[in-house]
Amino acid sequence: MSRSFPYVLVTDRKIYPEPLIPYLKKRIPALSPFPAALILREKDLPLETYRALFNKVAQLCKDWRLPLLAHNHPELALDEAIAGVHMPLKNWVLWSKSHPQKAAYLLEKGKMKLPYPHGVGISVHLLSEVETALQLGASYLIVSPLFPTSCKPNSLPLGLTQLPDFIRSSPRSIYVLGGLSWPDPRASQLEALGVRGAVVRSAII
Repeated sequence: MSRSFPYVLVTDRKIYPEPLIPYLKKRIPALSPFPAALILREKDLPLETYRALFNKVAQLCKDWRLPLLAHNHPELALDEAIAGVHMPLKNWVLWSKSHPQKAAYLLEKGKMKLPYPHGVGISVHLLSEVETALQLGASYLIVSPLFPTSCKPNSLPLGLTQLPDFIRSSPRSIYVLGGLSWPDPRASQLEALGVRGAVVRSAII
């Protein structure tokens, strides 16, 4: 098992056995390996509710020295203390066109060489989406679902046979999501294929 292969935690408070903040306080310090970054992905929350939760998580991440990324709320990533934002492809298209200067600032963040996802990350599920995401300046990509997952049980997983096509198509870092453990016994295999890291949702429970 690779010791250098990074794991990124993406949150989903609906599946946690207790409220998000106390659960993160309990689980994150105990995770091995320690997360490379955290994406606060709480899609059902309105902006102001999400913002309040994000600020609380940001303080925890500061204490842990854990890079934090917003999800689908790029305005929160304008803070220099925040690593970046992760976005669905269509949402980034719309927001970046409406806020070109702010989008340029976030994309500039992604040009730094750092050992964790930062800047603007974009989710891709089809090979055809990779080129579009790159044209939009994506700092990194999350490809999913890699393996069968409870989050999207009806989605056909890409598997290891299709994954190399995504990696060859992108000069940017590729992270994978879907059906992965923490740590995952396939980490060395994924790393050998050129995967930058794993993104994990439910495996920390």
